[in-house]
Amino acid sequence: RTEIQKNHAVILQKLQKDLTTRSNLVQQLSQSKLKLSQLQKRKEELNGHLKQIPRKLRQLEKAGEELSRFFGKAAAVAGFGEEDPISIDDKGDEDVTMEEKVDQERKRIQEANLLVHQPSTATRMERFQLAQSKLPSPLYVLYVQLVGYLDAW
Repeated sequence: RTEIQKNHAVILQKLQKDLTTRSNLVQQLSQSKLKLSQLQKRKEELNGHLKQIPRKLRQLEKAGEELSRFFGKAAAVAGFGEEDPISIDDKGDEDVTMEEKVDQERKRIQEANLLVHQPSTATRMERFQLAQSKLPSPLYVLYVQLVGYLDAW
């Protein structure tokens, strides 16, 4: 009988150990499922942000176009040219060399720099009025801040 009792006790201990192990595994499984659902939610959020990137880039490009148009018109107002500068992409002339394109872009940048560095107060007021009338308000605020930073230097 003692042999049977010993075997019975060993079997009970093994069953108790298996029960504890199974309980721990069930708990780990539920935690893993919870973590998986949280990661899937996070993945969906990030995918939503990624899907918004093209739209936001288009908005930034549109805002940049407004800024480019503003600087082109402001350069014309300041006497740097009679018409808006031609965009490199809009030129449509396939015979334009890369050097010419780079030169055109340099000229536009120089005109924009000259526009910002004009010493006359009247011209400065005209630039601010033109910027306020032509730029969307966030770009106007940016323009004013950038001019302020330039003035501080």
